[in-house]
Amino acid sequence: MDADYITWLRRQYRCQDVLNLVHLSALGTGWHRLADLAVTFGSHAKTTNQSMLRLRRHGLVQYVSYGKGGTFIWWYKRHPSDRPNIQRDWPRWVLRDTTMRCNLEVMLGEQSQLADRLHLHPGTVRNFLAGRTHRLLDRYELVYEPAEWLARNG
Repeated sequence: MDADYITWLRRQYRCQDVLNLVHLSALGTGWHRLADLAVTFGSHAKTTNQSMLRLRRHGLVQYVSYGKGGTFIWWYKRHPSDRPNIQRDWPRWVLRDTTMRCNLEVMLGEQSQLADRLHLHPGTVRNFLAGRTHRLLDRYELVYEPAEWLARNG
């Protein structure tokens, strides 16, 4: 982040939130635990959570939280006119359908919809997407998980 952008942010938002955004930009996108972010920010988990909610509400960061599984930060604002493109930027799993010989994209946060579509228990799909099983329904193989997808496409 350049100094002019940080100055612009500081004039618009709370100092704590700006500092947390600078920390997030240094950490980069990917999986993070709230407790670890709080340590990095020199804060408490509750304060960090409130700051993250404000950052998202102001359109400065985009993330998906999974309770104890952590928070997947997939975008943060890099300059005043920066905007996330949900279709382009939202992280996803890429699965290979070995029967149809095509790829299937599962957006982060849409695991339950995939389970419903395949008539499977959500836990079965979560275990597959977490890499605990190699194939799903003897048909689907995991090509990329969200962090890998983001590294290639982000």
